Amino acid sequence: MKTAIVTGASRGVGRAIAERLAGEGYRLLINCRSRFELLDHAAAELSAKTSCIPIHGKISGELLERYLGGSAVSQEELLLVNNGGISRFQLAQEVTDGELMELMEANLLSMFRLCRALIPYLLRSGNGRILNISSVWGICGASMESVYSMTKGGVNAFTRALGRELAPSRIPVNAIALGAVDTDMNSWMGEEERAALNEEIPFGRMASVSEAAEFAMLLLKSPHYLTGQVIQFDGGWI
Repeated sequence: MKTAIVTGASRGVGRAIAERLAGEGYRLLINCRSRFELLDHAAAELSAKTSCIPIHGKISGELLERYLGGSAVSQEELLLVNNGGISRFQLAQEVTDGELMELMEANLLSMFRLCRALIPYLLRSGNGRILNISSVWGICGASMESVYSMTKGGVNAFTRALGRELAPSRIPVNAIALGAVDTDMNSWMGEEERAALNEEIPFGRMASVSEAAEFAMLLLKSPHYLTGQVIQFDGGWI
């Protein structure tokens, strides 16, 4: 049995990755932080291919024990794809403490807590890996997205550190630093903004959701020797 946990799977890149994993025969646990109706719809469609359990809100240690606590987990391939996150476009001095903590929780702290809770199961399986979906803004920073950049920088640093920590146990930990992807997060752009962005990207356009998911699958199938890496997928942009 192969099991994959995908966070932020109600739409966009997370859902596309879940669809690819379902096609590969993985049993799925998927979650999101708020769009529960979209998550349930995704789970219903994915259930036509595989076992798929939607989890509303955070994935607790109790839920992990319920779904992964059996002895069979020692024989499983176990994947964690941390894709959940949110962004805000505003000046740093206008960010309230509440907004700061909301982004910290959604983009960084919840990822750490889930990794921390899942590591014992990964070690028990002897055949697992972690893939974090990050951003190029965590590498170079973005004006008007300072908090988002800070959280994604934290994801990148954590990926490198945990990759070193788990390498002796042969548990790869990597991250994809995505550039601009044509998702709902970028739906605010009008035609002029979109054209200007496409002109900035050497490849000439944003990545599609399916391209991002395809690259994620390549990393999830890469040799275990690849670990502790933050790999950009941005069309040569940054």
